[in-house]
Amino acid sequence: MRRVGWKAAYMLLVASTAFVMSGCAFKSEAPMRYFTLDTVVDKPIHLSRRYRQKVLVVAYPESLKEQLGDALVFSYGKGERGRYLNAKWDNTLGRLLEGTMIDIVRKSGLFKAVLPYSSDVSNDYRLETVVYDFCHRLDNGRSYAYITLETALIDMHTGKILKTGHFVYKEPTPTVDAPGYVTAVHRALKRFSRDLILWLDRK
Repeated sequence: MRRVGWKAAYMLLVASTAFVMSGCAFKSEAPMRYFTLDTVVDKPIHLSRRYRQKVLVVAYPESLKEQLGDALVFSYGKGERGRYLNAKWDNTLGRLLEGTMIDIVRKSGLFKAVLPYSSDVSNDYRLETVVYDFCHRLDNGRSYAYITLETALIDMHTGKILKTGHFVYKEPTPTVDAPGYVTAVHRALKRFSRDLILWLDRK
């Protein structure tokens, strides 16, 4: 009886192990993918020289809807929002946007120097940004990256707002997934790079 019981227990153990392993195989999740903001600065040809001896600092962006964390956000239906489970930004979106805007303005050559707001260097202007929306939007069968930003240029010597800008981009995605969304984001940010430089240069 002991021999029969041992064999039965052994067979039960083998069957249970096979079942658990097969269950794990079916339930295994896709590996996490990380994305960053990679833009090509589309620099206008003719720019003025009035800021060439000035220093600009770029403030960390603010958001009115949700924290600018590492989640890739999508929206659908009437205000429904979600986050990709297997895709993230490789840093917080706020930090990536701050770095992107510094890079855009620095490469434009408009200012003598462009620095993060945390810098202790004496500066002349501050660029502030409010993010109204930054997500993958699915609407009526269409898929696109939707970005809405508002900017303000502030004179650091007087504290006055010199001008404000409003930028809206709806860029179709090549595929309806996280990589397609990021590709569309890069295209939108390339357009934004030119628009931002022209806005800063405009009187």
